[in-house]
Amino acid sequence: MPGSPAKTLYFALDSCDLHVARRFAADGDMPTLGRLLDEAAVVPTEGPVGYFVAGDWVTIATGTTPSRHQFLCAGQIVGGGYDWRWVGPVADPPPVWERLSGAGMRVAALDVPHMAVAKELNGVQLVEWGGHDRHASAASYPRDLLDDVNATYGVHPVGHVLHDRDHYSPCDYVHRAGAHRTHDEDAALLVDMLEGVRRKRSLSLDMLDRGDWDLFFTVFSETHCTGHQFWKDHDATHPWHDPALRARLGDPLRVVYRAVDAALGAHLERVSADTTVYVHLNHGMQAHYDGAFLVDPVLWRLEQYLEAGRASGWMSRVADVAGASMPSAVRRRAFGSAGALRRRYSSMIPLGYFDEDIPPRNRRRFWAQPNDTASGSIRLNLEGREAHGLVKADHMRAVAGWLSERLRELVNVETSRPAVADVLFTDDCYERVPGDVFGDLIVEWDRDAPIETVWSPATGVVRVPYEGNRSGDHHRDGLLLATGPGITPGRRTEALWNLDVAPTVAASLGHDLTDVDGLARADLVPAPKRPFTPAVSRPALAGTAPKPTRTRRRWPRGAAIPLDRWVESYVNGLTTAHHHTAVAAHGALAATSELRARIDALSTRVVDLDQIASITQVTAWLRQVEVPESLLVSVVTPTRNRRDRLARAIESVQRQTYERWEMLVVDDGSDDGTLEFVEKESAVDERIRGFRLDPRRGSSRARNHALDNAHGDVVVYLDDDNSFDADWLRATVWAFTEYPDVDVLYGARVVDDDDRHRRLPTRSLPFVQFLPWDRDEQLRASRVDQNVIAHRPSPVRFDEQLHDFMDWDHLLQLTDAVDPLPLPALAAYYYTDEPDRMTTRFRDEDVVYRYVRDKTIARRRGNA
Repeated sequence: MPGSPAKTLYFALDSCDLHVARRFAADGDMPTLGRLLDEAAVVPTEGPVGYFVAGDWVTIATGTTPSRHQFLCAGQIVGGGYDWRWVGPVADPPPVWERLSGAGMRVAALDVPHMAVAKELNGVQLVEWGGHDRHASAASYPRDLLDDVNATYGVHPVGHVLHDRDHYSPCDYVHRAGAHRTHDEDAALLVDMLEGVRRKRSLSLDMLDRGDWDLFFTVFSETHCTGHQFWKDHDATHPWHDPALRARLGDPLRVVYRAVDAALGAHLERVSADTTVYVHLNHGMQAHYDGAFLVDPVLWRLEQYLEAGRASGWMSRVADVAGASMPSAVRRRAFGSAGALRRRYSSMIPLGYFDEDIPPRNRRRFWAQPNDTASGSIRLNLEGREAHGLVKADHMRAVAGWLSERLRELVNVETSRPAVADVLFTDDCYERVPGDVFGDLIVEWDRDAPIETVWSPATGVVRVPYEGNRSGDHHRDGLLLATGPGITPGRRTEALWNLDVAPTVAASLGHDLTDVDGLARADLVPAPKRPFTPAVSRPALAGTAPKPTRTRRRWPRGAAIPLDRWVESYVNGLTTAHHHTAVAAHGALAATSELRARIDALSTRVVDLDQIASITQVTAWLRQVEVPESLLVSVVTPTRNRRDRLARAIESVQRQTYERWEMLVVDDGSDDGTLEFVEKESAVDERIRGFRLDPRRGSSRARNHALDNAHGDVVVYLDDDNSFDADWLRATVWAFTEYPDVDVLYGARVVDDDDRHRRLPTRSLPFVQFLPWDRDEQLRASRVDQNVIAHRPSPVRFDEQLHDFMDWDHLLQLTDAVDPLPLPALAAYYYTDEPDRMTTRFRDEDVVYRYVRDKTIARRRGNA
């Protein structure tokens, strides 16, 4: 392509945390990324569930699931057996650059982790030169390229370091003589890291300048190493943080991210407007707070619990007996309280670390299966699969369920909070194949604080030290930025699975990857290539074995369901209702009353569908229209003793596509460490502001306290047990900008269970609630939830005499003089399974209800 050295450029910032990078971009330290955030298509990405560290890059490069490529980590236990072995680098399935080379294209691939060097390639490849992981040693295609690289640029100052292990990360060993680095060793590592960026930049740019590449695929892993080794210096709340070292080094993440951003800018200066560019922050970093090293000791204690039939230790036995008849959710909360008592008890009696001898795997029911990630993985010793199986195959699901419950009961003794956030069944996430190396359970830890000491009635106290030197570790969320001819800029709400990167990159060059599991994203492919439409299901290539397997695509728990799924659901429901009505009309035994009832139900569905259609239309418009970040949005959130739910609410605000906001979290006398949690979040994200009322003053006072301290041009409300749609703040700012005379508006919400919302004993699917504004009906009963309301600054405050119906009263006050604007956009996701929900069935004899209604009528008469 004349004027450009490459048709498609893929530039990866390996393990560069998207949240940190966004903050640095806003501060001006990553100007290239900042410009792309404004000018490119911006897409959230997700790595493989449970295997988003080592397995992520093989998934990205090959477009296949971990079920297919079977590379979960470098050290794996052989499927069906008990022996541990080193594996990698990966040569099969072939990566995207080899597939494109075979199609006659010219390709370059530099330092892509865990991938083997090609035996034949129309282009160049360099592996393990400056990457974070090494399986053997640096290599290249053609073979003499490595010698030329080292002679021209020198070896990578960190990546070249050799160790006696078969697989290792050089940054764990360079400049470290003891268990942890000294200040001088940290300083030396940072200097070498920056020199590594400089050499990688020169090498990559020179390769790019050779030109005429169809695909240029380059990875900078210095961000990966920096996250592991220097998170303690970046995060002031980390237990290893040393202010003196921070003063000496500055923030190492900021320094290295700035250097890599400059390298990205230099690459973008080389290419032309005709080049398709993908910039990928493939997965992120956070504090290394997980309990992966606790899994085997905990499992061994659970084995002992099964053998003995009771807990060990008097406190654990009492708790186990007392909790036996409790529902599981209540049982877990009760054990959290017992964990607080255990912490006080432990402070008086020093506890030694776990030192029990754990039998070999072939003599145990379950063990920790390696997966090289912050998630734990557990394999059952299954009869018929493992050579010495102890768990009957038809008992597998029951045993896995029992394990899941016991793991969820683990309490982090230091915080009295659950140590485990979630437990997933691998069969629900991946296709299983004979001989695979998966664990049968995936354990997601609560990673808000370090985990070294856990307790439950079944395990007793298990205390294991973290003996590693890394202060940061991964999470699975990433970010892709795409530019190219016809690629529409703007934020996307639907995440791109890293599985889909390879087919999308290939599609940008007009090539359809067959025999892969991923799918190309059409909105990220240049316009001239748009006729390309990948098949949803592809046959295997002739002679390939085994048959490709696909990940079961399910919505992550707590995630928003895209609007097109809602429309599809309602259309299908409408079609079914129409069919049933027609059958009834022509049936000889169909009663007129039944037919009329079905017609009425069909009419209701039509109205519902019309509402969904309007939400879809407005949402589609909002996603592509430019919304300047000119207004500050204040998010008001009262909370009390709901720290775990509050974390979900805060995360939903941090995921907003409109980023100029402040979140005012008012802790109404909590005793579960809520304020400390908010202060920790505030230290990382200064847009979050925490306040405390002590003693408890009620949610009305808490909201008023937030309103009294708010600085925003727009005010929205988010209860601690709900979450926002990612585009809600963007929608409110757009509406208030486009309609300057509007003072109050409201949007739609998704309620998780219609039957449970109506207090029925049955269960049903989620539904969208968006009622038209009716002033008279609103006076009879609230038709608008607090979480979907937005307004300009107002003197109106919540009535602090009210403990029920205060949100209804507040909206009635706001709309005394003018009707609100119904904005067909998703605002919030409403969960009905939370405790302490107030009833929504108003009764005329209810004193509070009559107080609110009569007060409103009197006020309106006075205004008239």
